[in-house]
Amino acid sequence: MSVVSLIRHGQASFGHANYDQLSSLGQQQAQHLGQQLGARGIVFDAVYCGSMQRHRQTATTCLAAMALDLPIQIVAGLNEYDHEAVLTAYRPDFADKNSMRNFLQQQTHPHRAFQQIYAQAVQQWINSDPSANQYPESWPQFQTRTRQALTDLLAHTSQSKHVAVFSSGGPITVILQQFLDIPDASAFRINDMMPNASITKLLRTHQGLAVSSINEHSAFDGHHANLLTYR
Repeated sequence: MSVVSLIRHGQASFGHANYDQLSSLGQQQAQHLGQQLGARGIVFDAVYCGSMQRHRQTATTCLAAMALDLPIQIVAGLNEYDHEAVLTAYRPDFADKNSMRNFLQQQTHPHRAFQQIYAQAVQQWINSDPSANQYPESWPQFQTRTRQALTDLLAHTSQSKHVAVFSSGGPITVILQQFLDIPDASAFRINDMMPNASITKLLRTHQGLAVSSINEHSAFDGHHANLLTYR
C-alpha cells in the first residue's frame, strides 16, 4: 500500500495584479505545513505539481521546511481551470477589473457578493453545452485532462510509497468526484470547504485507488488557527 497526498496550494494573491503567486500568508501556510509534516516524520518519495506559480511556490516552500531535497516534476495537466474566463462568461463586465472593483465596493458585503457571483459563474460553466465553445476549456475537458494527468503520473510512480501532488482546489475536486461518484451539480461543495494547504489522501493498493481523507488541515488547528483560510 502507498499514499498519494493531494495538497492544495497556499493562499494566492487575490486582488493583486498577479493572482498566481502566494500571498504573504500563503507562504506562511506552506512553510508551516512543511514544518508540521517534517515533525511527524513524513517523507515524500516523489513530488509533482502543476505549472502554475502558486503550485511551485507551495511545493518548494513546503519541501524546504521538511528538509527534503527532491526534484519537483511539473505536470501542466494538474493546473487549475481558467477562473477569469469562467467569471467573465457569466459577468462580461468583470473583464474590466476596475468595473468589477467598483461594483464590489458598492456592495454591503463585497467578499460575500463576489463569492455568490463566482459560485453562479461556476455552475453556469458546469451546466454549459461543451459544443458551444463558450469557454477555452469546457467542464468535461477539465475533468478529463486532470484525471488523465493523475493516471499518467501514478503510472510513473508505481514503486513510490508516498507521492505528493501540489495542485489547486478544482483538480482535487474532480479527482475526488470520480472516486466518490459525486454528481457534477454538487462537485464544488468539496471545493468550497477546501482550506489552503490542506491535504486529501488517496490510498493506492493492488485493487486501485481509494479515498482515505479529505481536506485534512490539522496543521492549522489550535494555536495556528490564524493561518487557516479557504480563499
